[in-house]
Amino acid sequence: MKNLTYKAIVVLLSLFTVKAQSQNFPHIKTYGFDYIRFSDNNGEFVDNLKWLANRHDWIVGTKALWPGQGVDYLDALTYNTIKEENPDVKIMKYLPYHSVAPTTQLWLEDWAITNGYNPEDLYYHYDTDTPVRIVNSEYSSEVVNIEQTNPAIIELSQRYDLPAGAKLIITDLDGSTHPVDGTTYLVLPIQGQRYKYYLYTNTASPQPVDGTGFPALTGDWSYTTADDGTVVVPGYPNGWAPTKSDSRLRVRWNHGWVGINPSSQTFRKAYQALALYAITLEGTNNVFADGLFLDTFEGLANQLPTGYTSFMENTVELKDIGTKEEIYARVHEDLATSANELRTFLVEKTGNTSFRLHANPAVPRYIYNTFSDLFNESYRSYLMDLSIEYLVTTTTSENEITYLKQIYDDMDNGRLFFIRSQTNFAPPTIIPFAYTQFILATHYLINHKNAHFMYHYGSAGNYGGNPYGNPKPTHWHPNMEVNIRQPVIRQQEDYWGETNTDRFFIFEQGADYTILAREYRDALVLSKFAKVGGWANIGNNPTTHDLGREYYPLLADNTNGEVITSITLGTTEGAILLKSPVAVLGIANQQEIEVQTYPNPVKDILTINSLEHRIESYKIYTTKGQLVLSDSLVNNNQVNTSSLTSGIYLLEFIANQEKVIIKFIKE
Repeated sequence: MKNLTYKAIVVLLSLFTVKAQSQNFPHIKTYGFDYIRFSDNNGEFVDNLKWLANRHDWIVGTKALWPGQGVDYLDALTYNTIKEENPDVKIMKYLPYHSVAPTTQLWLEDWAITNGYNPEDLYYHYDTDTPVRIVNSEYSSEVVNIEQTNPAIIELSQRYDLPAGAKLIITDLDGSTHPVDGTTYLVLPIQGQRYKYYLYTNTASPQPVDGTGFPALTGDWSYTTADDGTVVVPGYPNGWAPTKSDSRLRVRWNHGWVGINPSSQTFRKAYQALALYAITLEGTNNVFADGLFLDTFEGLANQLPTGYTSFMENTVELKDIGTKEEIYARVHEDLATSANELRTFLVEKTGNTSFRLHANPAVPRYIYNTFSDLFNESYRSYLMDLSIEYLVTTTTSENEITYLKQIYDDMDNGRLFFIRSQTNFAPPTIIPFAYTQFILATHYLINHKNAHFMYHYGSAGNYGGNPYGNPKPTHWHPNMEVNIRQPVIRQQEDYWGETNTDRFFIFEQGADYTILAREYRDALVLSKFAKVGGWANIGNNPTTHDLGREYYPLLADNTNGEVITSITLGTTEGAILLKSPVAVLGIANQQEIEVQTYPNPVKDILTINSLEHRIESYKIYTTKGQLVLSDSLVNNNQVNTSSLTSGIYLLEFIANQEKVIIKFIKE
C-alpha cells in the first residue's frame, strides 16, 4: 500500500481561546461591531472587553461616551484592557459620516469657528421648501415649558432632536383649555439651545407664533408629531426659512439629523480633525486606533426617485450643477475623494501605513445595484474597505445568492470586507437553531482571507448586547470556535461553473429552493435559500437529501449529534456537518503537523513517521468517541492494531508537546 500523508489535527481541549499570534481562530476571521456603552471600571466591563479580545480580530466601536454625553474618543481603559489581553487584536473607532449627531455637529462647528471658517460651510442647504421623508419621525413626549415670548419658545424633554419644519400637536393633559391646546404648529430648532424650538403657524406661509398673549401654562403637557414620516424642510432664500441655518439638508435617518457637504473644504478639514481626535488615545498624542469605521456613508448618494432621497437637487450648493444624474455623480465623487483624502490624512498622522478606513454601505444590493458607480466602478480604488451590515436579516431568499458570488469575487480582487449578519430579532425572541446554522454556514460559504465576520443575534438597537452591556449571548456564537479548518479543492463544478476550486457550489436545487454548500477539510456546510422566506416560513417546505457519506451534525453546545447519511432542511435552514466528532476536531486554536502513516488501511501494525520525538503513549477511539485501545509504551512509533475489528478509528498521541489525532482504517 502506498504511503499516505496526513496533516494531523492538533487538539487543545478547551472552550477558551489561547492568545492569538495572528488571528483568534485559524479557520475564520471575526470582528465585533460592539457598540458597548460602558464608562465604568467595574469587573464586568473589564471581563467583557477581555472576552471580546479573545474572539475578535477587530473590535469596532467600543465607547467611552454615548452621544448624549459628547463626542466619543478612544479611552485608555478600553484600549489598554484589549491590547494587554491580546496585543494582536485591532481596534477600530466608529463615526457616522453623512448624518452626524447633534453633539458631533457642535464639535465640528466649534472647530470651524475657532479656525476661522464659516460653520454653515459644513452643510448643504435647501434653496426651496422641500418635503423629506424622515425615518422614525413619529413619536411623542413631554413638553417641559412654553415660554411667553415672541416668537414663542417650546422646550421639549430630552429624547430626540426635531428637524426644522417638523409638525407638533401640543396637548394639555390636565383638561384645561389654552390657545395652544390641540393646535398643530411648525418648529425651528434654536441654535445652541438643544431641545428648544421656535413655534410657527402651520400654514402655507408660516409666521412666528406670538406667545406673549398666552396665559400662564400649568399642568402636564405633551406633544405628538404630525409628520406622518414627511417633513417639509424650509428653504433659504426661496422658502420660508428665516435664516440659512434653518434650511440645512436633513437626512432620512436618525430623526432627520443634518447631512454634511463632502465637497466643502471646511467640512473636510473639520472632519479630519474630528476623526483624529476620536482615534487618539486619551492622554496621549502618539497612540491611535488601528482603523476608522464610517457609518451611514452612502446616504447622501441615495438616488431613488421617491420616498428615500434627501432631494439634494433642491440645495443651494448643487442645484446649478446640471441634471439630477450629474448632481448625484458629483456627490459620488465628493464622497469617494473626501474618504480617500481622510484616509491619507490619518495614515500620515498616525504613521501607520496599514491604517484601515472602512465605509459602511449597509447591504449588498447597495454595493452592487443602488450605488454601483460609487463602490464598484469609478471609485473602487478609493473605497476598497467596505462593511456589509445586513448579509442575513431574518431570512434570506434565492435573490441573495448572486450577491454572495459578487462579494466573493470582490474579495478575490483584493477588497476587504467586514460582514455582519443581523437577525433583526433580539432576546427574548427564540431563534431556531437551524436558522442560526444557516447564518453561520452562509458565512462559511464566502469565507475568505479578506473577510471578517460577525454573528449578531439582535436588531439595530441591540448593539450593546443583551442583557444590556453584555455582548456574550448576542454578539458571538460558540459554534465559530469549532475549527473546521480550510476549504478543500473539488473536481466538480462550483457555482461559477468552474472545476478544481474550493469555492461554494450548488448542492441541490428544486423548483422553489437552492441549497448551497462548501466543503472544508473537516466539515460540509449547507445553506438552504428559498424563493419565499420571512420569519414565519423558517423551517417550512422541508426536503431530504442524501449526503453521500457519514457526517456528525454540530450542535449548539459544540458537541455533535449522532452520525447521519442524509439531512432534512426547511426554508432558510442550514447545517454544519462535521467529518469527525467534535471530541476529535477540538475547539479553540489548532495547528497542523505533517504526519505519515502506513499502511492505511492497516492489517496489524500501523507505523507513524515524520515526527521529531518518539511517541510515548497512544489511545485509539471509535468515531463515536469510545476508547477501545491504549498503551503507555510504544516501540519504534509502531502501533499494534491486530485486536481491532474492521472499521474507521482515531489514533491519539502526543507529538512535540501537542496532542495529535489521525484517522485510519482497519481492514
